[in-house]
Order: sequence, then C-alpha cells, then structure tokens
Amino acid sequence: MTKGVSAKTAGIYLLPAILGNTFGSLFSGFLIFRTGRYKLLTIIGVIFGTASYAIILVQWQGHTSVWELGHSVPPAIGAIIVSTTSFVHLAAGLRAEDLTIAATGLFTSHNIGSTAGISAMTVVLQRSLLSQMKMKLHGVDHADEVRTHFANSVHGRTVTDKLDFTDY
Repeated sequence: MTKGVSAKTAGIYLLPAILGNTFGSLFSGFLIFRTGRYKLLTIIGVIFGTASYAIILVQWQGHTSVWELGHSVPPAIGAIIVSTTSFVHLAAGLRAEDLTIAATGLFTSHNIGSTAGISAMTVVLQRSLLSQMKMKLHGVDHADEVRTHFANSVHGRTVTDKLDFTDY
C-alpha cells in the first residue's frame, strides 16, 4: 500500500484477499473431507491462482478502485488451496508421531519463502526505480536533489552519504 493511506484503509484494502483465503481454505478442506482426494485439487489451485495473477498483471493500470479490490480474491483462493492441499499431501505420507514436526517445518518454510521473496522483490524494485530515475532525470536541473529526496523517502532516513548514484 503505497498510496499514503491510513492503516485502517490499508486493512480494508486487504480484506477481500483475507476473505478469499478463508473461503479457499474452508472450500478445499470441505472437498478433501467429502471426496478424500487432494492431488487434482492442488493442480486446480495452481492453475486458478496463476491465471488470476496473470489477469491482474495484464489488467492493472497502476491504481485500484474500490471495486477492483475484488480482483485479489481469486489469487488468494488459488494460493490457499495449494497451501491446504500441500499440508494434506504432507500429512498423508507421515506417521502420526512425525506430523507435528513436519507441519512446523512446512509452515516455517512458507514464512521463510515469503520473507525471502518480498525482500528480493524490494531490492529489485528499488534498484529499478533508482536506475529509471537516473535515466529520466538526466540533464534535469536539481536532479541530484530529487534523487536524494527519493533515496531518503525509500529508506526512511538520510542515506545519501551511503548511496552512490553512479552505480544505477
């Protein structure tokens, strides 16, 4: 949420995705309970989630209206179906006494993967923004001042003495 909105508004923006996660988890759990099958559901979740993210990628124009917040529901459903069915995959192949440690490892790996992915994307986006900014500001008056203000706002503190803009 980079719109400068309040925490309350940002939470409201996230609500459709959270509801999608809840629905997807309950729905996949219900289907697995009723049918005893989960492998095909995993494939469906991957296809559904990937297609939904691809549609958002193609359609997004850089801003989100209130009605477009619903676009976050299908990818959330697909992602949680995959998460739920991967836990069932794991549990189905283990003895009861091994389930606790395996579940802990699975959910820890989800968190580590999410943190690593978000961190990597942050670095890529910052580098890309700084590189694009250097290109766009070439020959503009006060370009160094603009880059300094940008770098300070990105990092939340004064970092200009640590950044060398010639690298970007």
